[in-house]
Amino acid sequence: SSYRSYIDSSEREEEKEKEKEKEESTTFTWTKAEFDALKEGDILKRGAGGTKYDDVIRDHGKPTDETTSTVSGSEIKTITYLPGGSKYQAVILTFSKNEDGSFLLTSKIGTGLE
Repeated sequence: SSYRSYIDSSEREEEKEKEKEKEESTTFTWTKAEFDALKEGDILKRGAGGTKYDDVIRDHGKPTDETTSTVSGSEIKTITYLPGGSKYQAVILTFSKNEDGSFLLTSKIGTGLE
């Protein structure tokens, strides 16, 4: 009977994993149209004219990954959105910190968007 309870617990673990995948895959909300609508600002002017970081987070939620670094004295933020699951899709966005403290889009990469 201990074998049976082992099987039951591993089935429960699998179900949990499936639930987790479902949750993760629902966080990837990007479409090709939304990606195309993002405006890349002037990288030499700290992203002037680019889409705001705060707007991206508001529209698409927390990214899968976020890193902040400093390049030549400018603060750069890179965020990545990945779906949970087997579909290869990705949105990678880089923002530059402006004088007013906001981050503006300077570069965008999108893969597998529909």
